[in-house]
Amino acid sequence: MVELKENTLSKVTGCYTGKLFKVVDDFKYEVDAQTSITLSEGNTLHLEIIMDGCGSGEMKLLTTPLDADLYELNCSEENESLSGKLDVLNKMLSFKVESPRSGETEFVGCL
Repeated sequence: MVELKENTLSKVTGCYTGKLFKVVDDFKYEVDAQTSITLSEGNTLHLEIIMDGCGSGEMKLLTTPLDADLYELNCSEENESLSGKLDVLNKMLSFKVESPRSGETEFVGCL
C-alpha cells in the first residue's frame, strides 16, 4: 500500500454526490446518494455512504496508485469488501461493496 501525499489527500476528501446501484431479487435499483471521504489524523482515508440523510457505516480505504491522478481503492473488513477507483484530476469516485448485510452495491459520483 502506498500512502497518498497530504496535498493529494486534501483534493479527494469531501462529499461525493452520485448514484447508488443495488441489485435486490434480480431487480437493479438506482437511488441518489452521497458518499463522504474523510481523513483521519494518521492520513488514512475513510469512506461513508449516506442514504436518506443517514450514514450506513464507515470503511477504512487502502490506496494504490495506478498513475499520477488515478488510484485504486480497496477495503476488506470482516464480512465486507470494497473495490473501486478514485480519479483525482476529475474528482470522480466509483466503487463496489459486497456484504452479507446489503448484498452488492455500486456507487458512481463526483466531488
